[in-house]
Amino acid sequence: MGLWAYSAAYILKYQLHSKMRLNIQTTLYCSPVATVDLPIEKWEDIKECYVKWDTLHYTLDGEKWEEIDLDSDHDDCIDWKRPSALTVSDAATGETYYDD
Repeated sequence: MGLWAYSAAYILKYQLHSKMRLNIQTTLYCSPVATVDLPIEKWEDIKECYVKWDTLHYTLDGEKWEEIDLDSDHDDCIDWKRPSALTVSDAATGETYYDD
């Protein structure tokens, strides 16, 4: 039996014999690091900034936005061992049983 067929059979068996179906949601911490050179003299020159999709967006005058690709080091930045939050809820009703 192939791995996929074995996995599907195991899931089906589990679903048929389980008494409670749950959603387990974990919030994991990730902290990628990027080093960039900005064409400014001091941080106070930046009026506003945000990061989205590993790109730093910033404005010096509040109107014209600049973008810098961060190319963050993210190969091993997720802390899988210690989630920062855990929620357990009923898969059918969404009722929360545990929230930490």
